[in-house]
Amino acid sequence: MKRCLVALHLMLILVAGCTSELDGGPAAPKGSVAVSVHGVNYSGDPFKFGVAHPNAGEDTGVGEHIGPFSAGGTVCCFNLPEKWKPGIKLTVYASHWVGKGASNGADTVDKVHTVELPPYADGQAGELWVMRTAEGGLDVVSSDLQPDHPQWPGKIKGWPEPSLEYRRKRWALLHKNASAYLKNYEDLLKELEETPERSLKESWDSDQKYEPDEIKNFFGFNDPCYADYLKTQLTEGKQYWQARVQQSLKERP
Repeated sequence: MKRCLVALHLMLILVAGCTSELDGGPAAPKGSVAVSVHGVNYSGDPFKFGVAHPNAGEDTGVGEHIGPFSAGGTVCCFNLPEKWKPGIKLTVYASHWVGKGASNGADTVDKVHTVELPPYADGQAGELWVMRTAEGGLDVVSSDLQPDHPQWPGKIKGWPEPSLEYRRKRWALLHKNASAYLKNYEDLLKELEETPERSLKESWDSDQKYEPDEIKNFFGFNDPCYADYLKTQLTEGKQYWQARVQQSLKERP
């Protein structure tokens, strides 16, 4: 019985020691409060950041990756002083990519920013917002409000709005994608008309591998009903992507 009581006592100690982690991580130092971190990117370049205290050494801090003209999620957590005072400095490790994006061999630009935390709007520490400006600078704000709130204390108001250049670039990619799909269906219909046996055999082999349930009622690639089925599928696909291409042309920024 005594042995059981000792084991129970040890378990209670372990549970007590883990409480702070189960509640969201180790407690903030005295005089500080743990807040969530958000990133907002008002520029046309992909952007990554990590925010840290100046005395954090090699720690690159808390942050995330954000696409052009976008906002990130919620990252936990960063310790801020409960009460603001002049001269609070933060270190922001920032990277952005010029060219095709972070994963396409673009040039990476790394920079370490030292920024001063502006006064807390309501006298208390709020969530920490790290914002890359349209010009490539960095701003930080501590607030529980969002950028589109009427009482948002930051210099930049509202959420990012994509530039015309960026919207046209995105449109060109989507239009190119739709056009490629349309051409693929047109080519497949042409092959079905010019070389029906080979086209039917190739489609049958593909359907057997990837969509067997769709062709279970046909006896083979030379089933006339399968030929009708395939032609209908390809014709409907062509019509769908024709409509997408036409709609894309109407929506060009």
